[in-house]
Amino acid sequence: MSVILTESEAKALLKKVLSFSKADECEANLSGDIRGNIRYARNEVSTSGALTNQNLAVQSSFGKKVGGDIVQNKKTYLYLKTMELLPKDKAEELYTLYNSEENDEEIKVAKVKSFFNLVDVRSEAERLQNDYFQKGIAHLAAVSVSEERKATLRSIAEDLMIRKV
Repeated sequence: MSVILTESEAKALLKKVLSFSKADECEANLSGDIRGNIRYARNEVSTSGALTNQNLAVQSSFGKKVGGDIVQNKKTYLYLKTMELLPKDKAEELYTLYNSEENDEEIKVAKVKSFFNLVDVRSEAERLQNDYFQKGIAHLAAVSVSEERKATLRSIAEDLMIRKV
């Protein structure tokens, strides 16, 4: 008996799993495999077996949705820096798109992100983020308290640097 799900069974299971989520974003991944083995002794099969494996991984995120600032037309660092780096004609195109009331939010977010990618604004933002992080750590090092008391703040700062955005 095969326990690998059919495509329709897998889709139904994933749909059901996702329906339970109350998270802002939720991703479910389903995988599985069947393995077999045969052991020979004295040129004959002595044992055989099968191993069936199924995995369901669910990742949920709470908080801001990716692209929420774009949908709300917020003038973020990424937007302002992109406007600064783009040629004038492209900057005007981005301005019009950004301030539009695009009905499909996913399309608007994808189009705006393509402008961000065009000038590689993410690298600039990461460079600036790292500069501020280094300055913050230097200021923390200058504070006259024990290293043990600074460790918690340093740990929080490091966690913020690697968080998913």
